[in-house]
Amino acid sequence: MCEKSSVWQGKIAARNPEYERKSCYFSLLAENARKLAKLPTISRLVKIGLTAEQIAQVLDLPLDEVESRLR
Repeated sequence: MCEKSSVWQGKIAARNPEYERKSCYFSLLAENARKLAKLPTISRLVKIGLTAEQIAQVLDLPLDEVESRLR
């Protein structure tokens, strides 16, 4: 379930479940897009000598995700 980012959004969602569903969908879509945008950066960071742990920390990605991209 997505969190409501403001009281205003919570009030709208309480009256309109469809709004909450769409809002959650778009939040997840935006989160996925941000994550996908970071993935090409992994190989560039490896080339300058960063470890998988450092890359995961810098890009705020799970370590297993970074390691799977390095295989």
